[in-house]
Amino acid sequence: MLLGSLLLTVLIMILLTQYPFYVQKYKPKKYVGIWYTFGEINRTPIRALVYPLVYLIVGLIYILFIQ
Repeated sequence: MLLGSLLLTVLIMILLTQYPFYVQKYKPKKYVGIWYTFGEINRTPIRALVYPLVYLIVGLIYILFIQ
């Protein structure tokens, strides 16, 4: 159950971190506000994947060693 929750959270994080780059490329008129801010903070899609991957690694460490 804990692993499933972790994977669902990581999937949602991946979608939220990659969406600004989709909007920037395919819907440039909607690339304003929060999506612009997220896109400018992360700068590239590869860099944006760091957050969900770190969250996944730390979550797995928690499940394996602490839980």
